[in-house]
Amino acid sequence: MSGRAVTPTYLPSSFPPLQGNLKSWLLDPRANDQFSVVLEGGEKVAVYNNCKPDPAPAEARPRWTETYVRWSPLGTFLVTFHQRGIALWGGAVSCSCCCCCC
Repeated sequence: MSGRAVTPTYLPSSFPPLQGNLKSWLLDPRANDQFSVVLEGGEKVAVYNNCKPDPAPAEARPRWTETYVRWSPLGTFLVTFHQRGIALWGGAVSCSCCCCCC
């Protein structure tokens, strides 16, 4: 059997502290909502600002996810799903990975 030894005492996972303003999108003077779209048969994910008359791209990345993406309940994080786990993305327009549980 390989892997880590199981300890009889619970040890919580440790992650680096979150950096930046995770709710920076709320500071947009136009108060735009954001939405995400998986494009090109899953090869690309894009985040758009929902503004008038047409949505404006905020961020797009190739192969940002292996399956699909979801927003956290309060819209703080974009969650990308991968074979090895999930990644939480948040912050300014150029999102940074906050926590990778892969």
